[in-house]
Amino acid sequence: MNTKLIKTKGVVLAETNYSETDKILTILTYNLGKISCIAKGARRIQSRFLASSQIFAFSDFLLFKGSGDIYYINSAELIESFYPLRNDFDKIECAMECVRFTKEYVLENEDVSINIIKLLLNTLYILTLDGKNINLIKDVFMIKMFCYLGYVPNFSQCTECGKRENLVAFSLKTHGLKCRECSNKKDLSLQEGTIAAIRYIIGSNLKNVFSFNVIEDISKEIDIFTKLYTEILKTD
Repeated sequence: MNTKLIKTKGVVLAETNYSETDKILTILTYNLGKISCIAKGARRIQSRFLASSQIFAFSDFLLFKGSGDIYYINSAELIESFYPLRNDFDKIECAMECVRFTKEYVLENEDVSINIIKLLLNTLYILTLDGKNINLIKDVFMIKMFCYLGYVPNFSQCTECGKRENLVAFSLKTHGLKCRECSNKKDLSLQEGTIAAIRYIIGSNLKNVFSFNVIEDISKEIDIFTKLYTEILKTD
């Protein structure tokens, strides 16, 4: 067993009971990517890992690597619990969907862009605020995550003829927009405002990606696009 201590920050994506007193945590970290960690005694009420072993918890960790790809937590200091999420059913459902998405699409023990963990943390923080469109937050998270994972939808030009004008629909086949002349009934028709909003999400930096709002019709179209694009990626 390698007892060299590794210092990292990370957010808990999942927790599983391992024994009567222990947990196995899936943690998205800054410098190790997504890893599995054993938190000894984390199920005890008086455990020093109790707060940092909860889902959504963002902490400073000291780890050491065991056999295989399993890490053990030596110490943990909670930075943020995002506890207000637990007071709102819709918010916690949205947060759970975001962490499940991250857990599914980020490979374990692989290098991860720092932007991925920052996006997740920003999303959890935004969800704690009042007066936000929860579905829009979820869709922004997923579209931006697609981009960071290398699945950027083509919203710059028609994927058939290359035109940049009169773009009216998204092609599930070509993963990009089509102009009025090239689109067909199988494509997803999108309003100009929806296309503009998704372009903004794709091109915006993390600081500004959540700093916009849209009317209900546009929000619904963005949601339909996000669900369809997720299904496309699952089948590709």
